Amino acid sequence: MTIKDIAKECGYGIGTVSRALNNQEGISDKAREKIFSVVNKYGFALNQNAKKLKEQNRKTIAILVQGAQSILFNSLLEIIQRQIETLPYNSSVFVLNEFENCAKAANKICFEQKPAGIIFLGGNPDVYREDFEKIQVPSVLIANRAEDDTLNLSSVSTNDEEASFCIAEYLVKKGHKKIGVIGGNLESSRLSKRRYNGFLKALQKYSVEFDYAKNYKSAMYSMEGGYGAARGLL
Repeated sequence: MTIKDIAKECGYGIGTVSRALNNQEGISDKAREKIFSVVNKYGFALNQNAKKLKEQNRKTIAILVQGAQSILFNSLLEIIQRQIETLPYNSSVFVLNEFENCAKAANKICFEQKPAGIIFLGGNPDVYREDFEKIQVPSVLIANRAEDDTLNLSSVSTNDEEASFCIAEYLVKKGHKKIGVIGGNLESSRLSKRRYNGFLKALQKYSVEFDYAKNYKSAMYSMEGGYGAARGLL
């Protein structure tokens, strides 16, 4: 027996039945009496746990972490959760693998749990733009840029190109000429591409050559990925 079944038998709308069961105003005594006659007939009990869960989710901020082993994201996650604890919200964390479609996962979470908003720790709106377009709740992307104003997505990020330029410039000024780079996939990640471009600009400024085939290694953002890439470079 569901609210829909009760509504069908008593002849009132689902909304009217719901208001009666929740002791809300705006219902006539006649309607209330008829609704509860059906409720008592079948011994129907409102699922308060489901109701509380629905209300709770309206105050839930979903946090999607792209990569379980990311030192950066794990540190940020701890800070974000501490901040949320000071607000009238709670958080729900979902960990995805590095190459998973986070926007598709977010849409599934929105459909099933109805969060108030979403925080993406990592994510690529350039690759999964169609799925990001479907997200209707306020969302924030951290560590990458949301450059498309048509998406319901804000972002917090650093100037990756300038940061890479500064790192490379520092090494060159210290006398280093053979520099290895561990980064992401340049074909699928604009973030990795921006960092690589900043690195190249610094080398070009100081006329330092770079052999991409020998000195660039793609890796997942994890200790194991970095270790394997470093061994390959060495």
